[in-house]
Amino acid sequence: MDSVKGKKIDNFIQNYTGTTRTGYRSSIYQFLNYKFKFSRERRNPTPEERTHYEEMAEIYLSSGEINVLKDLRGFKDWMFSDKRPPHSISQNIANVRVWLEHYGFEMSAKEVRELKKYLPRQRTAVTREDEVTGETIRTLLSHANPTLRAIILLMYSSGIRIGELVKLHLDDIDMEKNTIYISDLISKNRESRITFFTDEAKDALQIYLKERDRVMARAAKCTKQFGHIYRGGDEIFAGATSTIRQAFSKTLKRAAFYRADPRTGRGTIHPHILRKYFISTMKLQGCPDDVVEALAGHSGYLSTAYRRYPDSALREQYNKYSAALTIRDYGYERRKQLEDQVGTISDRHAILEQENTVLREKVIQLELLQHQIMTALQSDPQFKDKMIIGKENKRVIISTKTIV
Repeated sequence: MDSVKGKKIDNFIQNYTGTTRTGYRSSIYQFLNYKFKFSRERRNPTPEERTHYEEMAEIYLSSGEINVLKDLRGFKDWMFSDKRPPHSISQNIANVRVWLEHYGFEMSAKEVRELKKYLPRQRTAVTREDEVTGETIRTLLSHANPTLRAIILLMYSSGIRIGELVKLHLDDIDMEKNTIYISDLISKNRESRITFFTDEAKDALQIYLKERDRVMARAAKCTKQFGHIYRGGDEIFAGATSTIRQAFSKTLKRAAFYRADPRTGRGTIHPHILRKYFISTMKLQGCPDDVVEALAGHSGYLSTAYRRYPDSALREQYNKYSAALTIRDYGYERRKQLEDQVGTISDRHAILEQENTVLREKVIQLELLQHQIMTALQSDPQFKDKMIIGKENKRVIISTKTIV
């Protein structure tokens, strides 16, 4: 039993790392939302809201006798009324139980059996997936910003996992060879591999990289203000997988493609579908199964494929069958033509900044001239009579006589 002093949530979750820590924090926050009828405005809590959660946890744990069974049953009913998936309900209750036990509030064996009777059956909650076609992705790309467009095309044309994508560094991509090097440090199965991407994805990535510094600066600002996840290193993309999923869902809604499975509440189209589409498309085009699975990073195929195919042969197989992974005609070509004519947003911004600087200098010169004229008028009442006003090339020219 830990002492009921200090931060009740942070002191508990510091014993865990990564997604486990995130999961415990989320479950505890939801439980406190239920107990104190609290709701926050944003998905990610602000520093002030984190402090408020610690205060609520202090009040709850210091309130004396806690009826764990009653509170967890109420928490279950609250989540059920909110149409949470069965697995999420059970996982949240299990996490809150561990948190309460950490501070000495344990349930008896009888209470545990009683609680299990009220929990939803642990059937596998499989979210229904809508069929995704090239036309679906084309429409989605037409509504995506440059960052998400690069992400979609990279995932769609390379088969990379979203968790691997957000950990890629600039030196993990070879733009000349259209190659992604996925090390064992970021690979889900801890096995290094390579995969490739289309020229279309390369063009989208190059457009994004021109804007990357601005995107990274904005991500750093959001981290400071709202506590959003941003590692701040030399990763290609800012944020975490949750950030990309949120942006993906918003773009689906703009494209009128978003639908939620009524059983699970989850979207029927999600980023992982892009990876599935890569695998199925390459196989339908005739690419050998072991090559496709190796490029996608499925365990069991890596050693076999890499024994049979050197990198050059894998690239040759990819180039042979990857034509179907090119989308085109989603407004990108027209955008590219316009950018060739007038430049990218960064180019136009730089030109405007330069023009603005020149205009500011002219304004300063005019203000200085105005000040000199006003000073001369005040010191010499006859100065106005000494000015010559004439016209030259339809412009008014003002000069002064030399006073002898």
